[in-house]
Amino acid sequence: MGKLARFRTRIRRGKNGQVWVCYYWDGTSQGRGEVSLGTDHAAAVRRWEELEGLRDTGAGTLKAAFDRFEQDILPTYRATTQADYRNSLKAMRPAMERATWEAVTTPMLAAYRDKRSAKTRANRELAVLGVIWKFAREWGYTALPYPGQGMRKNAERPRRVDVPDAVFEAIYSHADAVLRDVLDWMTATGLRLTDVLALSLTDIRGDVLRVTASKTGKTADFLISESAVIPRLIERRMANKRAMHLRMLTTATGAQVTQRMLRTRFDAARDKAAEQTPELADAIRATILRDMRKRAANLATDMAAASKLLGHSSQALTEKHYRTEGERIRPVR
Repeated sequence: MGKLARFRTRIRRGKNGQVWVCYYWDGTSQGRGEVSLGTDHAAAVRRWEELEGLRDTGAGTLKAAFDRFEQDILPTYRATTQADYRNSLKAMRPAMERATWEAVTTPMLAAYRDKRSAKTRANRELAVLGVIWKFAREWGYTALPYPGQGMRKNAERPRRVDVPDAVFEAIYSHADAVLRDVLDWMTATGLRLTDVLALSLTDIRGDVLRVTASKTGKTADFLISESAVIPRLIERRMANKRAMHLRMLTTATGAQVTQRMLRTRFDAARDKAAEQTPELADAIRATILRDMRKRAANLATDMAAASKLLGHSSQALTEKHYRTEGERIRPVR
């Protein structure tokens, strides 16, 4: 393609030494200043082509909103949400991005919902479309209301996997020190994995561990001294002098712990546990790391305590998706 006119590259460095490349379009001559093109080179070139008038922007169709949402809005979401939304966009684009706003009707969306073989994913994709539609109205792409509002969803069955003591102990016994720390943090606090990974030494305030949930923004104060495992976890982290960062989770060599590390470790521990405990193999293999949050809910004394631990706004949500323990009722005779 040759040299890209008005295509600018910047090298950025983070506080912890990480380095990344950012791309910009220099619209100074047109009175627009520099426009961020993101950090993905291929996506940046596509956006540059649009700004230079070299690419069809899909004006008047959903494609324009899809592209702008993916370029400008999606990077502001947390990593797991970004990945989920990108998957939804990838699935929807072939069927919808060339459609005009007027062509997208409730029957069209219902047909898309019914034809999708992945029924739960269809619900997620249409929910993402609703979010994009909201932004499209703000951007002036359309004045039409979202036609999927109030539309029936495909039936979903909540994941009802329990993590009883025997299954947990089998996996825990084959976990390395890093994974054991994560299992302890998740089952003690009920925090989401992303929030456990984000725990910092600066979250400790005397006898309180203050955590703000990344998904809901709710703040919870955990009393450290009332936990059987948290004081030990903090003490071991403080003793690691090789860690040159403030994250609570660290490897023995001082590296920060990532989701990729944990996925590999959990898969290995689960496989070994299933092999060594064949009578529990099916239950062990059905368990995923995210289920530790459900175990925390079941360790709570009752539904109200479980809901409070998980930071839910209603006990109905806790009962439907997390707590599998039945309510304990005393026989009358």
